[in-house]
Amino acid sequence: MIKHLVSLLVMNMPMLGLLADQALSIDGAKIVTGEAAVQFARESEAVKASGGFIYPGENPAASIRQLNTAIAGFGAEGEYIWELPIPHKAWGIQVVVLINPVSEQLHYEYMPWIESTRFQTVRSLRDAAANIYRNARGADRTVDEGVHEIAVRTLKEDIPGFANKGEQVWEIRVLSLAKLEICSVFLMHPVEDRSYFEYAPWDAKAGE
Repeated sequence: MIKHLVSLLVMNMPMLGLLADQALSIDGAKIVTGEAAVQFARESEAVKASGGFIYPGENPAASIRQLNTAIAGFGAEGEYIWELPIPHKAWGIQVVVLINPVSEQLHYEYMPWIESTRFQTVRSLRDAAANIYRNARGADRTVDEGVHEIAVRTLKEDIPGFANKGEQVWEIRVLSLAKLEICSVFLMHPVEDRSYFEYAPWDAKAGE
């Protein structure tokens, strides 16, 4: 008997590799539908502890994914698992929750990401961004200002002394919780120890 028998039942979805919102039939599977995977993540204390959060009323779509490489302690190469992207309430980026339908184990991937020699985790990136902002803002920084969103940007033009057109860099947005507005936007190089402030109201030279 084939150990892992995968049955994909299409539910009015276009063909995109392995189809999303499908029924997954695997020997010993406890989580067999996309809806069940979402509900599992919604109720999981481990997901909440990781910072992942499914907003009330939202129903993100879980999709089937076949692992291209083994993930130690989670799944073997070739195994089918559930993949569920949800927002991370603290970091302003997506956390991708992988759910093993048989063992009900969880694994996390963070998106967006750039191959970086400076940062190996999202936490280290966020901490470095916070330090850059604190140093730039100095004593004028208020306690309600903090890193709100991290994104990947592909530069459309050269920024002399920072990076060249076509390079991918981190875009950091800083939010004032008191005013509920973006108070700064700056870029961080993923390899070199360089930053570039695009929007900084306190600095007349920002963005030049």
